[in-house]
Parts: sequence; C-alpha cells; structure tokens
Amino acid sequence: MKEQDIRPQDLEKKCDELRLEDIKVFFADQKKFKKVNCPACDSNNYQLEFKKNIFQFCRCKKCWTLFINPRPSQQQLSNFYSQSKSIAFWSEHIFPKSEKARIKNIFIPRTKLVADILKKYYGLPIRTLIEVGSGDGFFLRLARDFKIAKKILAIEPSKKAAEKCRAAGFEVLEKMVEDVELEIKADAVVSFELIEHLFSPRDFIKGCRKILKNKGIFILSTPNIEGFDLTVLGVLSDNIAGPSHLNYFHLDSIKKLLSDEGFEVLDILTLGELDVDIVKNKIDSGLLDCKKLPFLGRLIRDNRNDFNGRLQKFLQGNRSSSNMLVVARKKS
Repeated sequence: MKEQDIRPQDLEKKCDELRLEDIKVFFADQKKFKKVNCPACDSNNYQLEFKKNIFQFCRCKKCWTLFINPRPSQQQLSNFYSQSKSIAFWSEHIFPKSEKARIKNIFIPRTKLVADILKKYYGLPIRTLIEVGSGDGFFLRLARDFKIAKKILAIEPSKKAAEKCRAAGFEVLEKMVEDVELEIKADAVVSFELIEHLFSPRDFIKGCRKILKNKGIFILSTPNIEGFDLTVLGVLSDNIAGPSHLNYFHLDSIKKLLSDEGFEVLDILTLGELDVDIVKNKIDSGLLDCKKLPFLGRLIRDNRNDFNGRLQKFLQGNRSSSNMLVVARKKS
C-alpha cells in the first residue's frame, strides 16, 4: 500500500484548503478554547512544542505525550464535525476514491487481526461485540462476514453515519459512549482511529470500560507519536494537524492512561505500512531536504533494492511505526 492509494494528493490538497476555511469559521473565537492537562497522565506540567495554523501543540514534561492545548470546546468540535466543508469533502470525494484500497489494505487485515485476538482470549464466536465510532459500518459488516460475534452493536453519535449502519442491519446507539448504559455488558469493545479526535480521551476510556464485562477485551488503534514518520516530520506531518487530531499518544503513555482507568494492557502492535512512503513523499515534494535526515534520507530517496520496504518491515516488527493497535483487558 502507498500513501497515494488512500490519500489522493490532488484531493488532499483541496481538503486542506477547505480545512483552513473551516478553521476561520468554526474556531475564530479562541476565547472559547479550554486549557486541559495531559490527556495521558493528567499532569499540568507541559511546554509549547510548536504552533501550526492557530493551534498550539504542547508536550507533557512527565510522559512526553503531544496534545493541542488549549483546545476547542466540545461544542466547537461538534459544530465542526457536523457542518464543516472539509469533512463533507473527505466523505464525498476522498473516501469514495480510496474506498477499495482502504477495504483491501486496512479494513480486511484489521478485521482478521481482531478475529485472531478474540479467538486467542475467548474462542469464536464471542457473544457480544461493540464498535465505538462505527462510521459508515465497514468493520461491522466485515465482522459479521467473519462471524466474530453472535451480536454486533454500533455506538455512533453521528446521525448520518448511524443511519448507514442501521441500513446495513445493525443495532445502533446514537450516543457518545460516555452516555451509554447497558444491562448486558459486551465481551469485547473495539474503536479505531477515534481517541486522537476526542476532547476528553479519559472520559472515552471510562465509557468503554463501563460497557465491558469484567475481563472483557478492549482493542483500539491510534497514531503513535514516537513512530518513524511522525518523529521525522514533526510539524511537517499532515497527520499532526488541528482541529481533527487533538491527542498524540505513544506506547508508554497510552498504556499509562489505560492502566489508570482499570485496564491491563496485554499487547501493543505497530502495524503502520506508510511511514517510509510518507517520508519519501515529503522528500520528493521538496518539503523535506533529505540532507536533514542524515544517512537515511538519501537511502529513502533512492530506495535501492527495496530499502524502503525492508525498513518499513523493521519498523513494524520493532514497534516503531506511527500507527499502533492496543489490546487490553478490563480488570475485575
């Protein structure tokens, strides 16, 4: 898989332009921004790392998590996600063009991995599986096809996305997970590429724990701020951008957050496939001078004997790519 497969550059450029317009519309009143403590360890000891557009990215001095602070209020974020031109453009143009590649390279491998994890700890099918932040329901449909669970439930606060999940035959709770109450708890809860978007990751984790049975399995994915491309590119990274992404954890800090909120972390995998390709694209575009990445920059630029493919495999195998999947168990 290449970055171009899931992020067509011509469309991404247009989306970035619309996002700048959205920022002016939805976040003009920065007096409504809220100061927060570190989303991982709750420390109030942090320093400004850099500014990007109007957003300040701070680094926790205790656990080294990166996060936007102060950050837009929950209401500002809700308005942005429901009304922004950039989100609509992504849904109407970028996702449809990249849908086949995403299903083949992201959704199917992810579903197979979830099935393997749950088989290891439970045996399949499990009784109840809940996805928090189901979007249009691609994982739900694949999970049903793979017969992962006898009952599959979606939690999706977006009305439009919830309607698509219902149309595919799934029961949907159109709420934030923090507001969900269940009589029968789930055997497993999954959530993909969501926690980095949230105003309060800790409240989200509490909500997911509440709907899990004792010793239930929780699986989540999110960027790894200590992964290769995010570390190399820093402020140049397209992934590091407000208002969409507010929280950037790494292996130790996501483990700290989960442990503090009643989970035992069983495993963390870094399965990202695009670190090296993303860095090469920045070099090829002229935005990153390969001389600023001593030794590796030239090797990545030239990619002799598939150096980049072998480097990516190394990053994946050594928990150093910029996307991580966390497997945790709810403590009794």
